[in-house]
Amino acid sequence: MSDFHSLFQGSLDKRKLTIYRLSKELKIDRSTLYQVQNGNRLPTVQHFRQLTAYLQLEADEQKRWLEVWKKERLGAKNYHLHCQVERCVQALDSYASVQKPVRQQKEELSAQTVCVQGEDEAAALLKKLFAACVLSGRREILDIHLPPAFFVACSKETIDAAEGKGKLCVRHLFSLPLRQREEEQEPFFLPEELGCILGIFFLPKKGLEYTPYFYYADEGWGGTLFPYYAISGQWVFLLSADCEKAVYLPDPQAACAYREQFERSISRAAPLFRSYGNPILAMSDTFGDKMQPHREAVSVHFFHQPCLMMHMDLPIARRTIHPDYPNGNKVVEMALQYYVERQVYGQQYYNFFTRGGVAAFLRDGKMREFPDSLVCPIPKEDRRTLIGRLRDFAKAGGNVYCVDEKLVPVPEHVLIDVCFGEQILFSKSEPETLRYLAISEQGLVAGFLDYFRSLPTTPGVLGREESAAILDSLLAQCG
Repeated sequence: MSDFHSLFQGSLDKRKLTIYRLSKELKIDRSTLYQVQNGNRLPTVQHFRQLTAYLQLEADEQKRWLEVWKKERLGAKNYHLHCQVERCVQALDSYASVQKPVRQQKEELSAQTVCVQGEDEAAALLKKLFAACVLSGRREILDIHLPPAFFVACSKETIDAAEGKGKLCVRHLFSLPLRQREEEQEPFFLPEELGCILGIFFLPKKGLEYTPYFYYADEGWGGTLFPYYAISGQWVFLLSADCEKAVYLPDPQAACAYREQFERSISRAAPLFRSYGNPILAMSDTFGDKMQPHREAVSVHFFHQPCLMMHMDLPIARRTIHPDYPNGNKVVEMALQYYVERQVYGQQYYNFFTRGGVAAFLRDGKMREFPDSLVCPIPKEDRRTLIGRLRDFAKAGGNVYCVDEKLVPVPEHVLIDVCFGEQILFSKSEPETLRYLAISEQGLVAGFLDYFRSLPTTPGVLGREESAAILDSLLAQCG
């Protein structure tokens, strides 16, 4: 019998409920409920919601039901993909708050070779080396090939203290799983560390330049006793595959030799991200003429507030753009060409939003996909017009979905846009730290797309009609 069957039967026994009574009160066919009870089928999305609402499950119990239901409905591999993407989304959102700087005391590095045993000791040694680079006040270049999670854990305090202490340039080489061949039809497993790496870009640190390079894990990159390392101009840090043994070599000649090898390595790798400092560059490169989208290609907008640009017109756009913003007319022209004139968003476009996101927009008129320096708060009537058009799009069969934040993690400050199945565009909506990042590694793009395509079939996402009704309700409350 399935795990979901056990949970369902346990809830019936606990509440002394019969299938006959459940069927009568929920108006679900008895044979359907008997099959669920016997473990021969899973409830549909609608039936799942009905059952969990009627049984009045506690929060932890409801979470457990959802996890088991998802795993059995999606299959173990696809469920693993869901968990990986959701962890990545949560990690991105955790970088929304501006962190306080960390004060560090300068420490003298040993002039002798140092060997340490144990992961904690290796991490402590690496933290000391990173801190010395930042606090030296010089422009330092660090070339690293470290497990991403290990690097982020060791460098967090250094990154926090980087601003104003000198220039730290980090080139990070790491592996990704090899993309599955299409004929195998296997889902892509998102690396858990990706969220940590992405988060570095959203930190408001002027003293850090970070460039990740990736290679595919099984393309002949042979392992050694110390496959991981960090290189500065004066020293080399070597780390074993299990992160349990580390060696520090204060030898400039060794550092030079390792750096030459690193240069050869990254020449065989590829940069993972393209980074942009303003929306004009990001939009031009992402949505410009060199990218010719196909209407049948899948696109996704996924963040706290829905995408509103696709429902804009010229008068609203002109009232929205900030009068002092340079090249404002260019932004308006580019946005309208992309969203409206090309009409690229058809039935293969997915727009996910939350009730709170729409309510916040109706209240303050701010569009989270653009910084405050670019757009003014939108007048009330224009807000109503945009949400009304979104509602009409949902009623007409467009893929517009309201997401329950308790069941599906939706980032409030980080925006995720998967463009035409070709690349992912990440940006952060807080104006003081606005950054745009584009990633086109197709395994990662496919993983995110598979996740978003399956969202409408989960209990945490309401259907089009329910989503349209929520928009209607919020419009009525807005007055």
